[in-house]
Amino acid sequence: MLDFESPNTDYIFKAAALEDRIRSLLVQIKSTLGTNQSSAREEIVDRWIPELRALNRESFGNHPGINATLGNLEYSVNELSLEECWQAFLLLAEQPGENFGTWAI
Repeated sequence: MLDFESPNTDYIFKAAALEDRIRSLLVQIKSTLGTNQSSAREEIVDRWIPELRALNRESFGNHPGINATLGNLEYSVNELSLEECWQAFLLLAEQPGENFGTWAI
């Protein structure tokens, strides 16, 4: 459960909002083929992962574990199947680990 007294609470909610944008694009990829799929993947890599990297730098001390998780997601989105993208995303957003802690919301 998220500790609302933590100084990182606002940043965790910001990370959750960014993760939701990625989640929506992954759902879009699942329901489309071709160009739309490619543009959704590009948006994740070119817009939302950099936003999460900036949040990590500015608010989470540039945590190396978070950087590694984001790197894994970026690689998955660029190179791997949709199923593997979802697995990488779940490591970021849905379970304890090297991430922003949004799973606790």
